[in-house]
Amino acid sequence: MLCLWHNRLLGGTLAQYRVRPRKAVPLKVLTSASKDGGWLSAIAERFRMGAVRGSSSRRGAAALLELTRTLAQGNDIAITPDGPRGPNYSIAPGVLYLAQRTGIGLVPFEIQISSRWHIGKKWDALWIPKPFAKVTLHYHRPHFIGEGADFAAESARLDTALGEK
Repeated sequence: MLCLWHNRLLGGTLAQYRVRPRKAVPLKVLTSASKDGGWLSAIAERFRMGAVRGSSSRRGAAALLELTRTLAQGNDIAITPDGPRGPNYSIAPGVLYLAQRTGIGLVPFEIQISSRWHIGKKWDALWIPKPFAKVTLHYHRPHFIGEGADFAAESARLDTALGEK
């Protein structure tokens, strides 16, 4: 289960398209049920990925069930722990709960882009790589969330692994 900051979702989707082998395990991206989530979903599908629509504020229970089924079918997911409403770089408990419930580790996916545009002025302004930018990807070791885990400690550990803010 890939885990990346919300503002890197579009850049992460583009990077996954470039580095992920065509025969790799299918990847689905969690996007909100909003209008913005709709165009992110369309972009993910354009780049050979699926999408699960939902968030803590809309379709949350349905999204949790679909994510659980997606993982049980052997697919992978990409999820942003600080979306869809923020605050930026703050890990919501839903991602930890999903990892604990499924027993699947969270793989912090750190993305750095040397030269980028910021689309939007709000907390979730997406990072878009400029032409010829250097995009650095770092996949950390999986973080497994055990039964009875301290979510505050797990959030801090995941926050550190996700890198630069």
